[in-house]
Order: sequence, then structure tokens, then C-alpha cells
Amino acid sequence: MQAHPSQLTPAEAHQVLAAVAPIAPLVADIDRLLFDLHADGTQLPALALQAQASGDEIDLIEAQARAAATAATLHSLLGVLALRLGPACDALDAALNAASTAEVMAEHFPTEA
Repeated sequence: MQAHPSQLTPAEAHQVLAAVAPIAPLVADIDRLLFDLHADGTQLPALALQAQASGDEIDLIEAQARAAATAATLHSLLGVLALRLGPACDALDAALNAASTAEVMAEHFPTEA
């Protein structure tokens, strides 16, 4: 069975994998932070009501600070992700262009089997 000309070669696939692999842990960290931020956000209304009823705002202030810190970290990681996506997209684009060129060449200059 012969591979279709538009499929990535092993070298091209390796190039793409090498470009995007460093991004995977960053995406996992962003996902975890989004979960944490959501959890903090769902707790804040109840804590605000408790603080209003009891006059004790310590838990509310701590939850707000935690949510703010999580949001700041998330913002930073999204900036890093944006910087890392550039080279990854360039590598993917190059690999896909090479595969597309191979497909066009195979259509216009078929080899005899």
C-alpha cells in the first residue's frame, strides 16, 4: 500500500510534532487554571452572601485574591501560548505545503508503477 502524496512524510510529521509538543503541557496548565478559576467564581457569590450576613469578609477576600492570582497566571500563560503557537503554526504550514506540493507534482508528473 502506497501513501497518498498529500500525506505527511515521517520527517514532516516529526517536524510538526517537534513544533507542537512543547505546547501540550502549557495547554494542560491553562486548562487546570480555567477549572480553578471557574471553581473560585462559583464560590464567590455564596461567600459574598456569608460575608454580608456575618460581617466577616476574610473568606471572601481570600477567595477574591485566589481568583485574581489565578486569572493573572492564566493571562501570562495565554501570552506564552500565543508566542509558542507562531513557530508551531509555521512548522505545520511548511509541512502541509510540502505535502501539497508533493500531491501536485504527483498529479502532473505521475511515476510509472
